[in-house]
Amino acid sequence: TLISEIKDGRFYFSGTVPQMPILAIFRLSDHSTFAKVYIDSSQTNIDFTNELKVQGINSSQLFQLASISGSATGSQLLNFEKKKGELIHSDLSDEIKMQVFNEHLSSFIRQHPKSKVSAFLLGQAYDLSYKQAKENSELIDASLHESTEWSGVERLLDELYKPQFINT
Repeated sequence: TLISEIKDGRFYFSGTVPQMPILAIFRLSDHSTFAKVYIDSSQTNIDFTNELKVQGINSSQLFQLASISGSATGSQLLNFEKKKGELIHSDLSDEIKMQVFNEHLSSFIRQHPKSKVSAFLLGQAYDLSYKQAKENSELIDASLHESTEWSGVERLLDELYKPQFINT
């Protein structure tokens, strides 16, 4: 855990990591959500915002990731999450949202089979059916099978592997 003071709207930290990209998780206050960012270069610039549209909640203490530069992997994750957020808030039915989400995820994984982001996103996709998750997992390059992100995929598949869900 690294703790850094925010001065004039900025904070800095440095450290040594065994291998990049690495997933960094930021929390800017006790009441803020966690922002997950992949860092894959020695200098990455990250902008957060508290300009949130949260109905019925004072959002001045809530922060979310607004932009990232200097990390291609971080940008992949942020762009996917932005599209996912748009989909969640769309007027589509839940069934169509899930279908579109799976299509977006499959497309992303096909475009980035060697990216840790692909395995990370799939490992978080608990709304997929076992069949969808398994098909997507087969698109991920074997070079990621020893990564922390891949262990998330294995947990997902284990959780979804229930006889009543296999054919869905």
